[in-house]
Amino acid sequence: MWRPSPRLGNNPRVRSALLAGVAACVLLAVSLVPAAAAPSGADPTPTPKAGIAGRVAKQILNDTQRLERLLQRERKELEAAQGSLARADDLAQRVRARIETMKSRGQDTSALEAALADFQKSVDSARESYNTAKSALDGHAGFDDAGKVTDPTAAAATLDAARASLQQFHQTMVQARRAFRQGLGEQSLERRLIRERDRLTVEQRRLDRAGKLAEEAQGVIDKQKAAGKDTSKLETALADFKAAIATAQGSYDAAKSALASPEGFDANGNVTDPAKARETLTTVAKDFQQVNQTLRNAERDLRQAMKEFRASLASAKS
Repeated sequence: MWRPSPRLGNNPRVRSALLAGVAACVLLAVSLVPAAAAPSGADPTPTPKAGIAGRVAKQILNDTQRLERLLQRERKELEAAQGSLARADDLAQRVRARIETMKSRGQDTSALEAALADFQKSVDSARESYNTAKSALDGHAGFDDAGKVTDPTAAAATLDAARASLQQFHQTMVQARRAFRQGLGEQSLERRLIRERDRLTVEQRRLDRAGKLAEEAQGVIDKQKAAGKDTSKLETALADFKAAIATAQGSYDAAKSALASPEGFDANGNVTDPAKARETLTTVAKDFQQVNQTLRNAERDLRQAMKEFRASLASAKS
């Protein structure tokens, strides 16, 4: 057998080269050995690890399902918008009927007609937004007829277009209803002003009747006092009654003054400031209520006193 020369084997460079050659031969031999056969029945396809591709696939699925849910939600909102338009049309029809009734009675309907015209204009604008949203959802670009996503980009664009139109619809309708309620409210305030001014006559008649009752009681007192009867209790009751009349008169005068130049209204009785107009009418109503309540209680007490006085006269005779 060949043996390396001791002189060659002791040389460091030669020894390194020999070791490197041996290592290369070993690697070559390993690469030529055939792979061991896979166990019987095993799946030769390797199982992929969850990585970026898996996460992306899951995200795409989630986004697709979200788009499909949004489509269903916006279709429900479109249906609700249709109901809102139907209610607005019904309200406008009822107001038109009311205007005709008021006209037949000779009442001024100009303010109500103006409010209705503005309301109808806003509703028509909202209807355009509704139709735009409906067109987008009916076409359902990016979705199939069953509402399943076929093109995520187109589907998102469909939903964005419908959403923008529905938002515009809701904003317009909210503003329209608010303005219409304000217009109706102003019309109501103007009618209340007319009623409260008419009530001045009613409350003045009540004060006049109270004055006549006081005169009647004074006549009884004068007659019975001249006949030597004790009328002190009736006189006290009459004094209280006259004091109540004075209190009621003060409340009446306050209401009359407020209605002569009502804050929140112009000289023609049209609303200029709804808040102040409402406050004026509330104050006037309280003044009239005070007139009514004060006189009603005072009349009851005086009539009871007169009844008891007459009963005492009848008892004295018997």
